[in-house]
Order: sequence, then structure tokens, then C-alpha cells
Amino acid sequence: MGYRVEREYYINDAGRQMEILAVSTWLRYLEHCGERFTFPANGYRGDYIVAIAEQLFAVEGASCATAPPRSSRNCRRMSRREATRTFTSTQ
Repeated sequence: MGYRVEREYYINDAGRQMEILAVSTWLRYLEHCGERFTFPANGYRGDYIVAIAEQLFAVEGASCATAPPRSSRNCRRMSRREATRTFTSTQ
């Protein structure tokens, strides 16, 4: 019962939801590059996240996963540890 959902919206609480969206996509990208880890329970798990990560991989290959942190490449590498801290931060 209930309503049929046609759209999903995120409430932007000082950018936090966008940060979680970006980091969830980054972690799915790292998985696509072969890294194995437990995905954070409060990360976004939708199929659309996997699709975006696959698109990033199609364009960049695994180069973003191996780029130096804060490189001048098209992607900014974030370690898995740094990324998962996003989900435990209280900011």
C-alpha cells in the first residue's frame, strides 16, 4: 500500500548529503577497480550509484584509484580510510 515513488530527493544539510553521495560513488568505483571492503551501512546503496561508478571506470579505467592524492588529474584520489570517515563524521 502507499504511494508510488517517482522521484527521490536529498535534503542538503550543509552539503553533507552531496558528500555522502560522492563518497558512496567513489567507494563503488574502488570496488569496481578490485578493492574489497565492507561498504558503510549508511552509504547510499542504490543501483544508480553503481551505474555512476561504472561510468567513471569506463572513462578513467583504474587510473583514479592509483593517482596520487589530490593530483591534478581529472579525479581527486581519496583513500578508502579517508572516504569511510565521511560516514562517521558529525559535520
